[in-house]
Amino acid sequence: MERVLLASTILIAAFVAAARGEGALAVAIPDDGLSKGFSYGFRVGAGNPEDARKEALAVCQEAVKKNQEDAKEKKIKILPARCKIVESFKKSCVAVALDSKGQWAGWALAKDDKTARSRAIGRCKVGGISCAVAEADCDK
Repeated sequence: MERVLLASTILIAAFVAAARGEGALAVAIPDDGLSKGFSYGFRVGAGNPEDARKEALAVCQEAVKKNQEDAKEKKIKILPARCKIVESFKKSCVAVALDSKGQWAGWALAKDDKTARSRAIGRCKVGGISCAVAEADCDK
């Protein structure tokens, strides 16, 4: 009976820890600024902050690799090493907005999805045209 109780306690603790996941957002911006390119990656619901950062960086680096052909045509130098963690978070929503020309971006964190999306679009509009949310997710 004690073993069952111990096993149940461990399972519940593992579930609670997973429910309180960690998140991170990584972005890559060329030396010439956002108007010359942008790649990003984020992770929500990771088991700990370090895993969230590692996974966000890996997603960002993969996005840079996918975008390299387009970047070469525009003579943009953006490398996977340009990916940097810009936000770490817990129990928050993240949103990334891009403009219609692919020359500007904005990102935001907030306690709810609607606010994160609105703020990301607002930040994108600082230099972008017809901004829209490209991706969003919540870690709650």
